[in-house]
Amino acid sequence: MVTRICIEDDDLATICFERNITFYLTDVLTCKTRGFCFYDGEEYHVFINNRMSLNSQRKTTVHELIHIFEEHFTYEECVREKCEKEVHEIIKDFREYYNEEYSLDLIR
Repeated sequence: MVTRICIEDDDLATICFERNITFYLTDVLTCKTRGFCFYDGEEYHVFINNRMSLNSQRKTTVHELIHIFEEHFTYEECVREKCEKEVHEIIKDFREYYNEEYSLDLIR
């Protein structure tokens, strides 16, 4: 089952609306897949595995948003590993910049 998520946070909802980002919760992903995102040419679709803990779902959401904000969908498939590394570096830098108690444990 796939369910579209209604964003309750006004700031995040505005960002998602402006960038054409839609979130979905799904239980059809394997236990090893936390989530994924794809761009259909008009809209970004972010799927989050609802079998994961709420904390894992939050981490995955941030991870997928970074892919969108860094425009990783414009890169060729062969640089996928480089994009993943870039996401992890951004999250690491974020954690180092902010005190750990505010970082929401974003490293996955």
